[in-house]
Parts: sequence; C-alpha cells; structure tokens
Amino acid sequence: MHDQELVEIFLEEGFDILESAAGELQRWMANVDNSVELEALQRDLHTLKGGARMAEIRPIGDLAHELEYLYEALCAGRLRASSQLFGLLQSCHDRLAEMLEAVQAHRAVPDGTALIEAINHFRSNPDEQLNVPSSVSLQPLMDRLPLLDEPAADILDIFLEEADDLLEGMEQALGRWDAEGDHGALDELLRILHTLKGGARLAGQVSLGDLAHDLEEHLTDAQRQGAPWPDSLLLDVQSGFEGLQSEVDTLRQRIDEADAAVEAEAAPRLQEVLEQPELPEPIEAMVRAPSLPGGALMAVAEPVRSEAPKVLPFVQRAQEAAQAAAARRAPQELVKVPAPLLESLVNLAGETSIFRGRVEQQVSDVGSTLAEMEATIERVRDQLRRLDTETQAQILSRHQADAERAGYEDFDPLEMDRYSQLQQLSRALFESASDLFDLKETLATKNRDAETLLLQQARVNTELQEGLMRTRMVPFDRLVPRLRRIVRQVAGELGKQVDFIVGNADGEMDRTVLERIVAPLEHMLRNAVDHGIESADVRRAAGKPEVGSIRLTLGREGGDILLTLADDGGGIRLDAVRRKAIERGLMAPDADLSDFEVLQFILEAGFSTAEKLTQISGRGVGLDVVNAEVKQLGGSMNIHSDAGQGTRFAIRLPFTVSVNRALMVLSGEDLYAVPLNTIEGIVRVSPYELEALYEGAAVDGHAPRFEYAGQDYELKYLGDLLNNGQQPKLVGQSLPLPVILVRSAEHAVAVQVDALAGSREIVVKSLGAQFAGVSGISGATILGDGRVVVILDLLATIRARLATLALHTQPRRALPSAPADSEQLRPTLVMVVDDSVTVRKVTSRLLERNGMNVLTAKDGVDAIAQLQEHKPDIMLLDIEMPRMDGFEVATLVRHDERLKDLPIIMITSRTGEKHRERALAIGVNQYLGKPYQESELLDSIQELVKAHV
Repeated sequence: MHDQELVEIFLEEGFDILESAAGELQRWMANVDNSVELEALQRDLHTLKGGARMAEIRPIGDLAHELEYLYEALCAGRLRASSQLFGLLQSCHDRLAEMLEAVQAHRAVPDGTALIEAINHFRSNPDEQLNVPSSVSLQPLMDRLPLLDEPAADILDIFLEEADDLLEGMEQALGRWDAEGDHGALDELLRILHTLKGGARLAGQVSLGDLAHDLEEHLTDAQRQGAPWPDSLLLDVQSGFEGLQSEVDTLRQRIDEADAAVEAEAAPRLQEVLEQPELPEPIEAMVRAPSLPGGALMAVAEPVRSEAPKVLPFVQRAQEAAQAAAARRAPQELVKVPAPLLESLVNLAGETSIFRGRVEQQVSDVGSTLAEMEATIERVRDQLRRLDTETQAQILSRHQADAERAGYEDFDPLEMDRYSQLQQLSRALFESASDLFDLKETLATKNRDAETLLLQQARVNTELQEGLMRTRMVPFDRLVPRLRRIVRQVAGELGKQVDFIVGNADGEMDRTVLERIVAPLEHMLRNAVDHGIESADVRRAAGKPEVGSIRLTLGREGGDILLTLADDGGGIRLDAVRRKAIERGLMAPDADLSDFEVLQFILEAGFSTAEKLTQISGRGVGLDVVNAEVKQLGGSMNIHSDAGQGTRFAIRLPFTVSVNRALMVLSGEDLYAVPLNTIEGIVRVSPYELEALYEGAAVDGHAPRFEYAGQDYELKYLGDLLNNGQQPKLVGQSLPLPVILVRSAEHAVAVQVDALAGSREIVVKSLGAQFAGVSGISGATILGDGRVVVILDLLATIRARLATLALHTQPRRALPSAPADSEQLRPTLVMVVDDSVTVRKVTSRLLERNGMNVLTAKDGVDAIAQLQEHKPDIMLLDIEMPRMDGFEVATLVRHDERLKDLPIIMITSRTGEKHRERALAIGVNQYLGKPYQESELLDSIQELVKAHV
C-alpha cells in the first residue's frame, strides 16, 4: 500500500526532474561533446530512481536505474552517441513521463520492460542496429475492460466536489454562530443542508441524504419556535455536521477502494497483452484514454454509439443549486511560481525603487540648481542695469563737454539716440540674460515633467510591489475551522466545555508564516484545553462559568503581526514549574527567582508539568518547540499568567513588507529610519522643559515621564535606547526639539531625537543572519545618494530593554551549572544530506516522528556551510550529489578538529563492495543501502549517538 503523502511529494519532485532532464537531453543531443549535460542527466536520473524506490513505485525506479547506468557509460566514454540512441533516450524519457502521469491519475503504471531490454541490448551490442520498441497498442485491452456507468460515475464525482464546498461553508456558518451568535447562520445552514440533501439523493447516496434531511428538519423546527435557542441546538448541529463529514469521507474511501480493485483486475490483462509475441499492427503513438473517476480506462468502441446519453431527471431547484455550486467551483487560471522566483521579483521591484529614489534625488538636485541659476540671472540683470546707468551718465557728461568746446549745442542723447560700442555690448548682455532666463524656464518645465513622471512611476511601482507581496498573503480565517476542530475534539476527549473565540480572523498573513505557525498554535490550543481550562466542577467551585473560554486574536501592532492566545483557566502553576525545574537541575532549591524568570523554564526543551502522559499532552514536546519556531520566523513570544485567572501568550511576528514610508531622524550625526506605521505622533518640546524632566528624574531615581494630550509616556533619548554613548544636546538650543510618540499594548514611550530629516519611501533590505539576533533593527535601506541607513524597530528595542530590567528587579543567586547528564535530555540533532527532496522529507518525517530534531542539506556544499554554525549529533549522508559528493564531505569532516568525531551513516543506492570499502576507509561509521529499513536506521542512530556521547 503506497503512502499517499509520500507519493505526492515524489510526483512533485519527479515532474520537476523530468522537465529539467528534457532540456539537458536536448542540449546534449545538439552537442554530444558537452559532458556537463551528461553528468547532469546522470544525477537527475539517480535522484529520480531514489525517490521512486522510496515511494515504492518500482517500474519508474527500474527504468530510471537502467537509464542512469546508460548515461554513466556515455560519460565514461564506453559508449558512443548515435541517432538511433537518441531515439531510445527520448522514448525512455517519454515513458517515464507517462508513468508519472499514470501515477498522478491513479491509473495502472505503463510497463517499461521492453525499453529496459533495449537499453541492455544496446549496452551489450552498441554496434548492432537498435530496434526501439514502439508503443504498445491498448485497443485489445480496452476492448476487454468492463464499461463503467459513465453518467453515474460523473455525477458521483461532481457530488463529492460539491459536498466538500458545502461542508466547508457549513463549518464556517457554525463558527459564526458559535462565536458571534449570528442568527443569519441558521438560514445559511438550512440552504446548505437542502442543497446537500438533493445532491446526495440524485447521486444515489440515500443514507447521506436522509442524514441531511433529518438535520434540516431539526433546524426548521427550531426556526419555527424562534430565538432564543437552547445551547443544545448548536451541539446537535455540530454533531450532525461531524456525522455528515464522516459519511462523505467514508464514501470517498469506498470509491478509492473500488478504483484500486479495478486497477488490480486490469493489471494482469495489461500484462497479458504486453507479453503477446506479435501484436497486430501496433500504432506509432500510444493511445491514452481519458481517465474516469473510477480509475479505469474508457473503452474506445467502433463504431461510435449513436444513442443519446442518459440524463437523470434533475428537478429544477436541484439543477439551479448544482449550477450555482459549479459556478462557485469554477477554477480560476492559476500559475505555479517557485517561491525563490517570487522572492527574486520582489527584490528586483525593490531595486527599481532604489534606482528611482536616486533619480528623484538627482532631479531634486537639478531643481535646486535651477533655483540657484535663477538667482544668478537676477544678479546679472541687476549688475547690467547698474552698468547701463553708468554708461548713460558717461554719455551725458561727454556731450556737455563737446558742446562747450564747439560753442553750439547739437542734439542731446535724449533727443536722438546715438550708441557707442559699450552701449551696444550692454544691450546685448541684457538680451543674453533674458535668453538665459527663458532657457531656465524651459529647463524648469522639463524638470517638473520629470518629477510628474517619477511620481506616476512611483505609484505604479508601489502597486507592483504590493501586488507581489499580496501573492504571498492568505487570510487567517482559512486556518480557523481546523483550530476549532482541534479545540472541539480535545474538549470532547477530556469531557470539558470550551468556547473558542477568534477575533479579527479576516487579517492576512504570509503563506509561509501561516503554514509554519499552524503546528505551534495547535500545540498551544491543546495545552490550553488540557492544562489551562479546569473541569466543570472545579470551575463551579471557583465561581466561574462552567464553559471555559479560549480567545485567539490576530492584530497589527506597528510593523508586527500580534497573535494573542488567552484562556480563563487556572493559570500556570508556578509552584509546579519551580518544583520541576529543581528536579531537572535547572535551578537550585534555594534560588530566589522572580515569577517572570520561573515562567521562562517552561520554554526549556522537554519541560512538562504533566503528571501523566496522554495522547493530548505531556509527551515531552513542549513550548520549547513553539518558541524555537517563532524565533526562526524572526518573532518573539511573551507569557503572562495569573493564578486562578488564566494565561495569555503573545506571539509577535514580523509583517512582510518590501516598501514602507519612514521618518528619517538624527541622533547626533547618525541618520536612522523609523517606519511611520510604528509612530503614534510627533510633538516638539522646549529644550528647557526636556532638561527639567531629565534632571527631575535623575533626582527621584525614576524614569522621566512626559504627558501629552492626557496620555502618560516614558521619556527616552534615542541615543540612550541605542546605547551609542550619546547624550541629549540641550544646552544652547533655542528651538523646540522633536519627540516621537510610540505605543504598544503594554508600553507608551516618547523618544526624543536631535532632528528630523523628512519622510520618504524606503525599500526594506534584510541585514542577513549576522544581525538577526540584534533587537531593535528590522533591516536597512539605501538612500538616493547611496548611503545605507538602518531601520529601527523602536517597540522591539523598548520591549527588550524592559525585559532586561525585569530580570534585575529582584535579587537572585547565580544558577548552578546543569549536571553532566542534562545534555542527554536534549533531543538528538540529525543532519540529513541528500540531493533528493523526497528522501530528505521522508527521512525527516521519520526522525521527527521519533522525537529527533533534523537539519537538512541539499548537497555537500550546503552541508559544509551549515556545519560552520551547527554541530549535529549524527549525519546521514548520500554519495552522489551535485557540487560536492558524499566522499568529499566525509573527508572534510574527518579532517576538521571540531567535527572529526561526528558519527556518519552513509545511505546510498551504491551498494557495491568498492563503494563500501571507500566509505569505511574514509571513516564512515555505517553503510546502508536505499531504500533502507526504518528500524535498522533508527537502531543505528541510537547506537552511534550513545557510543559517541
């Protein structure tokens, strides 16, 4: 029996491998001397073979195995390329693609024996004429296969699709009824049940239709009685929903079993046809019939049947419901885009914004230059006017002197213009200045047009970046039904009554973040129901409602997504945590630790206060896993517990943005960017008032407080928050200084800065793993002039500072060192190095299921890079990988002083004695073949890790 999840993983990888191999084959056939493509083909087929055998699809593994050895012989030069070989290779690749398609469609896998025989014959006799087998005609087989009732099969398939949509809508309506008391949900439930009942009866599923009918009648009676409805009604409907879901799942399982039976019956007949010595006139291309829901091949009969297809007597109302459901299911055209490509497009859009910013800076500089040019032209004009005045005065003076010498008076300059050379030059300069002014105006107009175009381009670029970011965003409410089901199931197993409330589920999260946060949320909900919510008797004795409450809220706080999970249970028992910590040697019995510090112990690996192990909790996989996952996402988790009142977990995750608006601030000579979405307001405060606040706080020994608009803020200087040694410059200041107001759910702080440098659009760039642990820094940006500016997360800086202060608020003794055997309490860390994603995922799932932590590397180079930062307890290593093979990795490990004792298990399909001897000579501890036995691998890991410790 195939593992369906494993098969799906293999199919995804297999299609990618064949697509890559097809391109490599074409490039090699175009240039047979290109050994690089041959080596790539050999690696691809090796990976495909390993994945197929891991997924237990032997026909694909066998054909890929023979094809791999054929490419190996070509690489080594033992065989030569020829046109007939090209035909054989293309036939093999086509058959592999047909095999994958058959597995995906749940059909019988085509046989590859004839092609394997052709490959072996070519390897043995490369000079003989190669007879590439043509595709087998399936007509004799198809004539023998029984016909399915095609209309019934189609209707059943359509009904199952519609039932999934209807049940999903029913669960959402139940969630709204439960959370908000939405009376409109009852009408929606009645519509859904009516449609489901009609579809089930038309598809011949009488029991399912009767169950939907009974639930519909029950709700109709309640609707007649009117609100308010008893609480038992909701419980009845939820129970009925689970019954409907179970019926649909059972129906789907029966269909799958029938498909398997049909395939099992068809396989011997197919083999019988394939083994016939002579096939009558085989066709050149394989005829593939469309697959039916039942998984069988549809018979092709000659001549085509002329009778009209059977049409079931649908009632009009059911037809309309089915058409509406089909319209809802109408698939939109989707394109599967690799995540790295999407990430690259986001980065390129960010680079475009950076370049646009530099162009904007230069356009702004041109505008400033034109303003200076205008001022210069005005100065030239003024100087020319003064020059013209002086010239006119000189002319009048010369005319008076000439008249006195001549004894008579000629026309004076005011009565008749006479120009000297100097006057002509002066007038020409006036005209040139006027031309310069006109030229400046033209340039200014062009510059304004450029600014308008840049503004339009900025708008389009912002929409592009936001669109790219939205492709990764999914609504959180997709996760809500799954979480409700977990709470309902756990509460039912424990006999508790729990009300699960979700707030702001319409918010969106990054798809990757959402997928990775599912498991931590599920674990925390199980803990809340099991450990947090008390039994009904205990709650009654404590004066609480019998029904416990768990509230999950999604919100935005500045640049973070804030997930808050709170319950009204008994809270975390600090005495039990303290006692368990002492038992495990994490604290001394006489250590005086604050409640805040004691709470941190529940984040230790394997820490649990459960008195007995159950299927729900107490399995040693605690909040340390949740905390580690949150930290890997760049977030943080805070815990607050009140005895008898409940517990609240606040998880902060960074909201993925690539472009943001930010305020540029100065602290001393340093420029920083503060995102506008983290700022509540900006005020200007007199330096004398700030000085008085700082001095008063120094005298009282308390942090300075600043009040604005009736709100109280803690006053901090930015240089003090950043620990850069700078002090506020208040002496000699006469103008008010800017103060930035920031607020979170827990803190309100006024941050004084030295100056503001305006706001602008910034492109957020990651600072890399080296700065990931530095609190208060969310990234960096590049300004138009090329300067790199750090982006501050003021709220994170304030939280980290307050947490540090909380650790020092109470005196405490130093913690003793943990005992030597505490290292054994940590889960085993295993590094899996394999170029096949199928092998990595399957092996990781096996190890994690057995309580181990896993690091994965896609090849030797990736493994060596990760070994610089991590030291695993054991390594599982493949041999044949791109860039660096397993032998090279093992050699480097054995010559590294820090890693030389690291246990290595080599797992490969190369089970020959030569490879085994080479591995053992390098220093590999154990050598296993693929596919491996799970029990053997687990025993080997346990034995080697124990011996190493």
